[in-house]
Amino acid sequence: MISIRKLAEIAGVSTTTVFRALHNTGRIKPETRQRLLELAALYAYQPPALAPSRSRFVGCLMSRLDVPFNAQLLRGISEALFAESYYLTVQESHCNLLHTRTAFQTFADLDVCGVIALSGHYEPIPTQSIFLLRGKGIPFVAVDASTPTTVPVDRVMSNEDAIAEIALEYLLALGHRRIGYLGPPVSGEHGRSTAVLRAMKKRGVPPDHFLDIVPVPWLSYRQDPHCAERLRDCLSGPRRPTAIFTFSDDMGMFVLKMALRLGLRVPRDVSVLGCSNFTLCDDFVIPLTSIEQFPDEIGRCAVRLLLARMTEQTADHHATTHCIAPRLVMRESCARVPR
Repeated sequence: MISIRKLAEIAGVSTTTVFRALHNTGRIKPETRQRLLELAALYAYQPPALAPSRSRFVGCLMSRLDVPFNAQLLRGISEALFAESYYLTVQESHCNLLHTRTAFQTFADLDVCGVIALSGHYEPIPTQSIFLLRGKGIPFVAVDASTPTTVPVDRVMSNEDAIAEIALEYLLALGHRRIGYLGPPVSGEHGRSTAVLRAMKKRGVPPDHFLDIVPVPWLSYRQDPHCAERLRDCLSGPRRPTAIFTFSDDMGMFVLKMALRLGLRVPRDVSVLGCSNFTLCDDFVIPLTSIEQFPDEIGRCAVRLLLARMTEQTADHHATTHCIAPRLVMRESCARVPR
C-alpha cells in the first residue's frame, strides 16, 4: 500500500499539503487539492487502519480548544502525527489542575505511546502525574512556557525572551518611552510577562503601566470588571502610555476597543502591539501589528521530539528545550510618537 510520504513525493509536495488536501483543511489551491485527490484515487491510497495499541495513539492535552493559538498548535500536531501514521486523542484542561491530573491518568490508562501537553495553569503539573507516564515508558513533551513542571521535561516553546526583545526594541525605535503591557501575572522564570518585565528593566523602561492582571483562564478577562477598569484607568490617566504590548492578539483587540471607546486615536494617541499573529489580525477595525509565534511549527517540532524519544531504547535522557524564533509582522496599529 502506498504511504502518504510516497504520495507526496510523487506529487512533488509536502506531506502536510497531502494531509490538507485529503482532509479538506487549511489553505490550499483548489487545483492542487483536486490533483492530490486524483492521485490518491489512482494509487488507491488508504490511511493506515486504526489499531487499539500503544504504537498508534498519542495523547494531547490542550488548555482550551477555543483559543486560536491552541487551534493552530493542534493542527500542527495532528498533521505531523498523521504524516507518520499516528493518531490523536485530545483532552482539555480548562486551565484547571484537577483536569490536568485526570487527563494524565486517562492517557496512562489508555496506554498511549506519548503525551504532548499545554496545561495553561499556573500550578505545576504534579510530579506524580509525570512519573505515572514515565513508569509506563510513555514519553512526555511540554509545549509553551504556560506548562510549568517541578521536574525537568522535554519542552518546545516560543522564545519568550526574543518576543519581549522584539516588542521593546520595535516600540523604542518608534520613539515610545511610556510603554505599557497587558497580560497574565508574572509567574515562573520563562513566562512572557516575566520576560517583558525583564526586558523593560534592561532598557530602563519604567513599569508604571505594567498590567499583569489578566486572570486564568485568560479569555475570562473580558468579563472581569477589575481588568477592564484597570485598563480604562491606564488609558485615561494624564501620563497614559503611548504604546501597549499585549500578551496575545485577542488582548490587543481588547485594548484597541477600549482605546476607541475612550476617544483615543490608534495609533496616533496610543500604539497597540499584539502577539501570536492570528489570521484575523488583518480584519480588525485597525489591522493589528503583531509578533508571529508559529504555533504550527511548535506543534510539528513537539511531534518530532516525541517520536525521537519513542524510538529510544531508554528513558534515561537529559531533558531538552527547543525554542521557536518569533518574527515581527507590521500593520497599522503602531506608529512613531508624534513630535
